Amino acid sequence: MLRNTIEKYVAAFQCQNINDVFPVYIQNKLAECVAHAITSEGPAKRWPNFFESFASVLVNTKAGNDDTNTNDIEDKKNRAEFFLRILDCLDADVINSTDALRKGDMYVRKSKRVKDYMRENNISSFLFDTFLNMANSFSSDGKVLAHILIVASKYVDWVDVNIIASDGFMFFVSACAGHTNEDLRAASCLYLTSLIDKGMDAEKKFMLITRFNLVEACSSLVLASFRDDNEQFAMKSLQLLQTLGNELLRMLNAISPIAVNSKGGKSSVKERTMDCLRTPESDQLCSLLLVLATHAAMYGIPSKHESAVSASSQFLIQYSNRMKCDNYALALSIPMFQETLLKNIIDRSSFEFVNKFSADFANGSDPHVIELEGEVFSLRHELMALFRNISRASPEIVLRATQAAIESAFNTISNNSNNNNN
Repeated sequence: MLRNTIEKYVAAFQCQNINDVFPVYIQNKLAECVAHAITSEGPAKRWPNFFESFASVLVNTKAGNDDTNTNDIEDKKNRAEFFLRILDCLDADVINSTDALRKGDMYVRKSKRVKDYMRENNISSFLFDTFLNMANSFSSDGKVLAHILIVASKYVDWVDVNIIASDGFMFFVSACAGHTNEDLRAASCLYLTSLIDKGMDAEKKFMLITRFNLVEACSSLVLASFRDDNEQFAMKSLQLLQTLGNELLRMLNAISPIAVNSKGGKSSVKERTMDCLRTPESDQLCSLLLVLATHAAMYGIPSKHESAVSASSQFLIQYSNRMKCDNYALALSIPMFQETLLKNIIDRSSFEFVNKFSADFANGSDPHVIELEGEVFSLRHELMALFRNISRASPEIVLRATQAAIESAFNTISNNSNNNNN
C-alpha cells in the first residue's frame, strides 16, 4: 500500500514540473516518507528496483530538450535537489551507523540490511555514477554541486574506496576544491575529510593521500580560506588539515615509534640521540607533516575564526608532542616553523582579536564578555598548551620569541603615549 502510493507520486513527478505539483515543504515530507518506506518495504524482497525508480525523478518526460528554457532548467534543479534530499533522509533515518547504534538493535539491523543490499547489487556504484552525471548537468551551479558533495560525503564511511575515490569522482572533487565559490570549496573539504577519516588499511590510505596529492590540496584550501572571509570554509579547511595531519601522525607513530627509556617512560631530552627509527617512509611522513604544520601555523592560528584556530591548535599540539620526543622531527622544523608559530600564538592570544565584537574585557559585567568568555578563554588555554609543548622542545627559540613580543608591546605603549602627548 505504502509502496503503491509513493510510486504514484513518482509518476506524477515524471510528467510535470515538480514545483507545480508539490510545494517544497511537501517535498521534504515526501523525502522522509521515502526513507521510511525503503526500510518497511525491503528493499530486497518487496521493492528490488527502489533506487532505479527514484532516480527517475531526475527526468521530466514531458519537458523539451531546450537547455535555454528557464522553466526547464529550474525544474531540473528542483528534481536534483529532491533526489539528494531523499538520499539525505535515507542516511539520517536508516543508514547512519552512529544514529542506528544510539536508537537500538532493530535500527542497526535495518541499517546493515540496506547497506548490504546496496553493496551486493552495485547500488553504491550506481549512486556515485548518478552524482557524476548530475555534476555534469549542473557544472555551473555551485549550490547543487555543493549539495552533491555534502550528500556523497555521508556515504563515504561504508562504500568501497574504489567507488568513492575513483579517478572520475576525485577529478570532480578536485575541480570543486579549486572553484571560486566558497560554499563549494567548503563542501569539497567536507568530502575529503570524510575520505581521510574512513577506516581502511594504513598502507592503502597513505597511497590514497599521495596519489591524489591530498596534502598539497589541503594546503591550497587552507591558504584560500585564510584570504576569504567565510567562517564555514575556514573551519572546514582546518578540520580537513587536522584530520589529515592526525592520520599522518598515526602512520608515523606506527612505523617509527617513540623510544622508551629503561624505566618504561619516554626518553628525556638528554637521553635522546637517535631515539626514533628513521626510514625513507618516516622521512616522507615527516616532510608531509611539516607542510601541514607550517600551514596551520601561518594561516590557521592567525585566523579570526575561533573554530579554525581550535582545529589548528589541536593538530599542532599532537604534532609538537611528537616533535619534542623526536630529534629528527625537531631538527626538521627549526627555525622558521617554530618562530612563525610562536609569534602567531602570542599575537592570537591577545584580545585584539575580539575587539570586533565590541567586548570590553576590562568589564566583567559586559554582556558581550559574558557571552564570549567561555569560548575565548578555552581557545587561549589550547594555545598555551601548544606554547608549553614548544618551550619544552626548544626553550631558546621560545625565549627569543617572548623577548621580542615584550619589546614590541613596550614599543607600542611608548608610541601610543607619545602620540597622545603630541
